[in-house]
Amino acid sequence: MSSTVTDIYLPPRFSVVIPLYNKERYIDRAIRSVLAQSFVDFEIVVVDDGSTDNSANILMKHTDPRIKCIHQKNAGVSAARNIGVRQSSAEFIAFLDADDEWYPWHLEELDGLIIDYSDAGIYSVAHKISQDGKYFLPARCVDDKFRGYVENFFKAFGNGLSLVNSSTACVNRSAFLDCGGFPVGIRRGEDVYVWLKIAHATRLVHSGKVCAVYDRDTVKNLSEIYDPEIPYYFNYLDELVCGNSLSDKDRSDANKLLIKSVIVQAAGFRLVGNNYAICELKKLLIIKRSMFLSAVLSFILRAPKKLFLYLRIIRRHA
Repeated sequence: MSSTVTDIYLPPRFSVVIPLYNKERYIDRAIRSVLAQSFVDFEIVVVDDGSTDNSANILMKHTDPRIKCIHQKNAGVSAARNIGVRQSSAEFIAFLDADDEWYPWHLEELDGLIIDYSDAGIYSVAHKISQDGKYFLPARCVDDKFRGYVENFFKAFGNGLSLVNSSTACVNRSAFLDCGGFPVGIRRGEDVYVWLKIAHATRLVHSGKVCAVYDRDTVKNLSEIYDPEIPYYFNYLDELVCGNSLSDKDRSDANKLLIKSVIVQAAGFRLVGNNYAICELKKLLIIKRSMFLSAVLSFILRAPKKLFLYLRIIRRHA
């Protein structure tokens, strides 16, 4: 009998998921930064979330067979990321925002982390921030030589949210699906919610090596502060802190992270006159249970805006 040899499909090591909505100025740069990776075993899944600019035409110029483009009606970044994961084929999903970029060694660094720490559910690397043509490092909870498990991730997040973001995160597909994916319809903090939830359920591994660039668009950041919706992960932390699922140590660290995040966010809201959002923050259980925190928010609500402008200037130059 004669036998035929059939090709066996082997999925790529990484699926790179890029949500896209009206980023015609940046999407070409983002895709090129992935195509320039030294580690080449990947696919790119770009989900065009109903863009109305020239983004779709720019996508069509890329003919690399590793690129898969999905077009859908506008449903929000969470829905775009979720469908990107569902349509991907790799065990490990690396996320990249359409207005950010990677250095050529990004996936190679992630691959090394996965090999050395195979039991983690989420991996991340360090990044730089680009703003007005200048580059700088954000506040960091580890140094550039750190490489390994982040044992106290609530505490680590409290010392610097730069630990992981939507352009440095890489998740194990199973861990991501177990956490339920990104909450659809949420505009703010949906990504941090997922990172915290996976890290809490599994383990988080981080490398202090700078592998990505986050493009800080001033207009984009201000629009987030004007948005009356409070970051979604505040509610998640609020439930954890006020519930019974955490150890005393984790509850204390989560509590400190939430308090710090609430105060910083409230100050930002006050700076732009978004008093409604500050009132929304006061509805959190942790605020209701603490006369001190309630008083702090009341002070922020009434304090002059110039005070917070001055504090922001000090913080930038610290």
